[in-house]
Amino acid sequence: MIESLYMHNNFKVKNIRFFISFLAVHILISCAPSVVPVNALQTEQSDRPEWVSRKPASSFYYVGVGYSQKDRSDNYVQSSKQNALDDMISEISVSISSVSVLNQLDDGKGLSEQYESIIKTAASDDIEGYELVDSWENEDQYWVYYRLSKSKYKQRKEEMRENAMTLAKDNYVGGKQRIAEGDITSGLRLYVNGLYVMAPYLAQSNNVLVNGDSVLLGNALYNEIQKTFNEMTISSEKEQYTINRILDSDVSIDVAVKTKGKNQPIGELPLKAKFLVGEGNVQQEYTTNARGTTDILLSSIRSKEPKQVISVTPDIDKLITSQEGRKKYGMLLQGLQLPQKELHFQIKKPIVYIESSEKRLGQPTQGTSINEKVKQIFSTEGFVLGRIKDKADLWVELIADTDKGKASGSIYVTYFNLNINVIDMATGAEIHHAGIDRLKAYSLNYDRSSQSGYDKALEILEKETMPKLIEEILR
Repeated sequence: MIESLYMHNNFKVKNIRFFISFLAVHILISCAPSVVPVNALQTEQSDRPEWVSRKPASSFYYVGVGYSQKDRSDNYVQSSKQNALDDMISEISVSISSVSVLNQLDDGKGLSEQYESIIKTAASDDIEGYELVDSWENEDQYWVYYRLSKSKYKQRKEEMRENAMTLAKDNYVGGKQRIAEGDITSGLRLYVNGLYVMAPYLAQSNNVLVNGDSVLLGNALYNEIQKTFNEMTISSEKEQYTINRILDSDVSIDVAVKTKGKNQPIGELPLKAKFLVGEGNVQQEYTTNARGTTDILLSSIRSKEPKQVISVTPDIDKLITSQEGRKKYGMLLQGLQLPQKELHFQIKKPIVYIESSEKRLGQPTQGTSINEKVKQIFSTEGFVLGRIKDKADLWVELIADTDKGKASGSIYVTYFNLNINVIDMATGAEIHHAGIDRLKAYSLNYDRSSQSGYDKALEILEKETMPKLIEEILR
């Protein structure tokens, strides 16, 4: 019996020990870090291709590797591809030949560097023949690996260059022929567009045979453009024009473009005009007629400067057929020395005659604050204050008064009113009307309230009413 009891107790102890061991193992398993992510990370690292960590280098291919963070859309796939292509293009170098026209054009302002940047940017528009080598992704990123055969790229670029050279050579030969025949603008247009056709390849020497002679085509085209402009002259009827700052109508200035020496008219030439000194409205774009002339139209003078200058020059942009070429390579012709005509204007100050009627509560006042303020502003803006009405260019009539409003306790309300009429003395027509209507003021009595109305009106006159009036007069 004792032995039986002993065996029974021993069995309970073993069960207790087993339970404790089981419980301990369970606790350790539940509290310990999960081993699944570690295995997954190890698996990801083992699957991760080497090109993701280190970009491959190749003697035969341009290589591009790009990636993008994943999002809810499919944009990350295209984004990764574009990043890879941009990476590939960055490997394509641009080497500028020592005899390239770019060295002739470089003025120390980084034109060569600007050109290289444009070429690399443009490469992304016409790059083709690349191939996808591999792709890889995880939960967060998408990676792609592209490559482009260097030999195929070079071959294609050479074919494109040869085609451009052929067209540019035709433009060069055609330009010389047109100018020899007297069609200056057509010849100049052929030169300019020939240069822009071969713009992507100007870093190279670009030798061609023309009538048996070796010619650096890019340099030759640029030099012919400059030579053609050097042989132009732009003239006007007078060296200086005197005009009133207030223009009754558009001022028309006749200019003529001709060749030096032969004095041959240059027709169909685009011109542009702009203010060098002063400010106003001048029509900007023109084209000469068959006689080589055009009229520069000036519609307003806004500056107070007594002497103002408008320049007239050829408009190179209008000679370029390709808008895309003009946008990309516009810097190529920025260094040209263009013929220019300066039109000088002596500006007569307009004479303004001012008369006013200023009242308060319907009664004449001794003060003329509105009159004085308007005179001050006109004088500051470059007008002459006239004393004789019939000799003035403008007659300005001022009518000011205040009206009583309601009184509430010790507060008295008034309303200020002002009418301004501007008359053109040459025609008798009203050219502008302005004013201030029912400007509210208040004080301890009607007299002070009226004065407050005048004070407020003076501020509005200076900041709002008069600037608009003068702008309208000079428009």
